[in-house]
Amino acid sequence: MTALFFVLAALLLPNVTMPQRADGLLRFAVVGDVGKGTAQVSAGIAKVNADTPLDAVLIPGDNVYPCGVKSADDPRWSVLRPLAQLGLPLYPVLGNHDYCGHSAAELDAPLPHWIFPARQYTARSKLADVLFVDTTPFAAERDLQSVPHAIATGFEGSKAPWRIVVGHHVVTSSGWHGRFPRREHARMLTLLGPLHEAKVDLYACGHDHHLELLDTKPRILVSGAGSDPIPPIARRAKTVWPDDPVKTVGFAVVELTAEKMTVRFYDGAGSPLSRVLTFLKSAE
Repeated sequence: MTALFFVLAALLLPNVTMPQRADGLLRFAVVGDVGKGTAQVSAGIAKVNADTPLDAVLIPGDNVYPCGVKSADDPRWSVLRPLAQLGLPLYPVLGNHDYCGHSAAELDAPLPHWIFPARQYTARSKLADVLFVDTTPFAAERDLQSVPHAIATGFEGSKAPWRIVVGHHVVTSSGWHGRFPRREHARMLTLLGPLHEAKVDLYACGHDHHLELLDTKPRILVSGAGSDPIPPIARRAKTVWPDDPVKTVGFAVVELTAEKMTVRFYDGAGSPLSRVLTFLKSAE
């Protein structure tokens, strides 16, 4: 794949519509790095959804381990079926392990509720516009233009109060990939400028297999504990949660109103791991 391919793809960002509730809320789960088995974390999401209905599930990459899928007939699609059986719209991005397979096959998955129109796309609603970016070519230095360009242009005409970007690689975190490889981490840090300029409120990612929220600008939500959890190695000063390393399969739930964002973390059984973390839009 050439750099020109990725640049052209970024210039043509498809738009899809996220469900719009009548109660003025938008609630979605974020769970990444799910590719080794989703039965446990899907059961936890189902429990939360039964108690307080969700509108969608955002999946920040590494959807199938160890090397993605090869085609629509690949039996490894079965790893994602428990998520598809939730009956909720699923909005994924590609991770580095998805590129190890035939990544284009994931755009046409034989799964219900799988919404993946392009490698980079936007999902729009009255409360939030969510931009999904393909960070693997950027992190690998195969394309240093498409992701910054998508961030700079993806919110043009946006009237929603919240702006969210979803990518696979961490910008910063308390985990391994928040520091290493050094060259890759330095490259991801360069996205803080475009994210800030685009007035992005939240960057959600996986890659590090733990759960974390950092009070940076924008705030960073790490939710890569969909399978094979690995605790963070050294807590960052800006980390809001957790205070101590947590090693568990789990996910995050984000709830939005026009004025407020809340984030809460859950384990694979759907039991809360954190308190409700609240941020006011007026304080941004």
